Amino acid sequence: HALLRHFQALPVVQRTETWKTKVAEEWRKLVQEGEDQGLSFDEFKWASAVVTTRVYLPPPEYMFMPFADMMNTGASPNMEVYDCLEIEGRDSCDFFGLLAMPEEAGAVRRGAELLQAYKEADNG
Repeated sequence: HALLRHFQALPVVQRTETWKTKVAEEWRKLVQEGEDQGLSFDEFKWASAVVTTRVYLPPPEYMFMPFADMMNTGASPNMEVYDCLEIEGRDSCDFFGLLAMPEEAGAVRRGAELLQAYKEADNG
């Protein structure tokens, strides 16, 4: 990891190294307890990275969107991102996620790019 040494002063490299150490410690613990489920370390590290990079923390709520980073924005959207879904029988908006748009609005077809609409960002 000669390349990382050149960037060692950057906080992201330090966080990455800390994360890699934690993952290795968690893996050793799982193996010692016989809880590794037949996974290799590389598989465990990949799964840890997928979960870590796709969990969104509060506010407003914890949510896991495993393919949110695969979406793009476009003029002809086929997905909608919701930060508050109203569910019948519920008083509050506790649900977050991605929904495919109805077929007449441009349904997601096999192999199609996932697109959400261009919208103004509220970065206030």
